[in-house]
Amino acid sequence: MRLAILISFAALALGTARADDALEKCEVGTYTGYLVPVDYAEKHRDDILATLPDDPVVAGFWKVSEQIAVVADRNLRERLEDAVKDPKLLFPDLTAGREPGLPDSLEYQREELKEILENYDSYQRQYVGLMIGGHEIVLLNYTIGPGLNPAEGFICIRRVFEPGKMHFLQARLNWDYKLLSNVSMYGAWQEGK
Repeated sequence: MRLAILISFAALALGTARADDALEKCEVGTYTGYLVPVDYAEKHRDDILATLPDDPVVAGFWKVSEQIAVVADRNLRERLEDAVKDPKLLFPDLTAGREPGLPDSLEYQREELKEILENYDSYQRQYVGLMIGGHEIVLLNYTIGPGLNPAEGFICIRRVFEPGKMHFLQARLNWDYKLLSNVSMYGAWQEGK
């Protein structure tokens, strides 16, 4: 009996050690998301930074709370809704009057944003706290695709992306100023339509 209790405590201790490295499930409104703990982010730094297209200098990581994730998600959705009305909010370099079927046209991007919003509820969500330029930044890493499980670990876009099968949405929220930036979309919804 005593041996069984010791084995149970040992198993519990192993489970706890593993849980410290696991992504933390959270409720983001009506959605489920996953918070990436600092220890996990530090261990997987290269994978996380590889998803950032502009190679920012990341000084470290911080813990995003469930409440912060809710605010970040709301900011992203509102920005996408505003951009459907005026795509120049996200694509200031594009000009009106281009061929509507080409990705470098405002109309194409408007339709892409509409598709993203129509599928917004289906995106799986991850939140990472980054320190960039002395500011706390929330990295929102959203994905839709077969075989992707945001609970298993940070989903590195470049490692798993399959055109026509996967859709990624990523953005950064400067928590200090509540400003959303660096909205990126991978895997066009309009492909194959």
